[in-house]
Amino acid sequence: MNLMPRQDCLFVKPDMEKHALFALLRAKQTGTGVIVAKGPQAIETDVGMRILFGDNIGQDVQFEGEDYLVMREAHILGVIDE
Repeated sequence: MNLMPRQDCLFVKPDMEKHALFALLRAKQTGTGVIVAKGPQAIETDVGMRILFGDNIGQDVQFEGEDYLVMREAHILGVIDE
């Protein structure tokens, strides 16, 4: 079974460890993760992008034993280019 986001929603696999570059920002409650699926109206992002987002953004979802964050594309604070 596949779970596909609608509209401009993104499914993000949040990082469980601190990203060294954002160690100071983490104190201000930001998070990072990788986009694993996107809705058809999410046109500025792609699957596989590592992103930065705020702490109180999105909804935590568990699907087939995995934890994801569902959020709107507009709530992304930045894209991490590694």
